[in-house]
Amino acid sequence: MKLKQLTALGQLYEAIEAATDAGLFDALTANAHPDVINKFCDLVTSEFVQEKAKGIFQPGQKLILVKRQSVLCNGFSGTIVNVHSGKLDGMVDVRLDSGTVTVEATYPNCIPLPIEAEETPNEIKAGILANRLESLLAQLRRVAIEPMSIQYSKDVDIEIRPVADDDRVLVGRKDWGDTIVNYTTEGLVVDVFRQNDITVLSTQCFYQEELVELVTPGDTTTAVPLTQEQLVQNIKNEIVIEMDAGIIPRTVSSFSELHDYIDANCLGGLCKDEVSNALAAKCGGRDRHGGMPQGMLDLINAAQDEVGKWLAERAKTEKPSS
Repeated sequence: MKLKQLTALGQLYEAIEAATDAGLFDALTANAHPDVINKFCDLVTSEFVQEKAKGIFQPGQKLILVKRQSVLCNGFSGTIVNVHSGKLDGMVDVRLDSGTVTVEATYPNCIPLPIEAEETPNEIKAGILANRLESLLAQLRRVAIEPMSIQYSKDVDIEIRPVADDDRVLVGRKDWGDTIVNYTTEGLVVDVFRQNDITVLSTQCFYQEELVELVTPGDTTTAVPLTQEQLVQNIKNEIVIEMDAGIIPRTVSSFSELHDYIDANCLGGLCKDEVSNALAAKCGGRDRHGGMPQGMLDLINAAQDEVGKWLAERAKTEKPSS
C-alpha cells in the first residue's frame, strides 16, 4: 500500500521505494553526514524497507554496523560468518576484531550495512544515497504538505497541517483541538508508511523532548542520570507520560513489550549524547571503537530489569480495555 501521490510525504515515499529498488543498499561508498546516515537507518526500520532488506546479507560479506540513535554500536566493521533466521527478517553473526557478535539484519538501533571489501573499515560511506536523500529532503521542504490525519498509535490520532510560507508543519493530537506543536518537515519524513490500510507515523518521527512537553509541561527527566536509581526513575517518568498520552497501554507488563509502541532503548534519555557520554565516562570510558563500556551496559540492563518488574506489578492493577 502506498501513501497518496498528492502528498509530499507520499512523493518522498515513492522516491525512497525507487531508490531501494535501484540497489542503494550497496551504494554506500562515499562519506556522508551523520544525519543522513541516521535518516537512512530510520528508513530500514520501516516495514517496507525491511521487506526489501531480506536476502541482501550473505556469509563472507563485508559490512559496517552504523548507529542510529543508540550508542551500542558505531562504526564497528566485520565480516558475516553466518546468516540465520531471527524474530524480524534474519540475523547475522558478524566477526569483529574483538570477536563475533550476532545482530539482526534490521535491528532498530544497530544497522548492518554492506561495504566493499577494499573500503576503509571505520569510515561510514554513503555518497550516492546521501545525495539522493539530501535532495529528497530539500525537495520535501519546498513542497506544501496537504492537511492529513495519521494514526500515531492504536489510540492516538495525529493531525498534520501546513504552515503558510514556512518549512514547518503543525502536528498535534486531533482530540486536543488547538493544542498543536510545531515540527520541521525533516522530522516527519522517515517512518511514514501504510499498514493494514492505516497511515502510520512512527514514534521515531518525533523528538522525545517535544513530545514530553506536549503531553505535560515541564521537564520530568534528570538531564544526566548517573545512578541506577536516577535512571530507573527517569524511565518510569517517561513511561507514565506516554501511558497518559495513550501511546503505551497501561496493561503493558514487561519492558520488552514496550518495544511494540516506542523505542524503549531510548527511555531515560539514553539516546541523548549528553546522557550516554556521561554514563560512559562514569563507567570507565568507551573502548577504542567508541563502544559502550561493560559497566554502562550492566547499569542499563539492571535499570531496565527493575522497570520491567515495576511494570509487571503495575499491570496487575490495570483492567484490559474492552
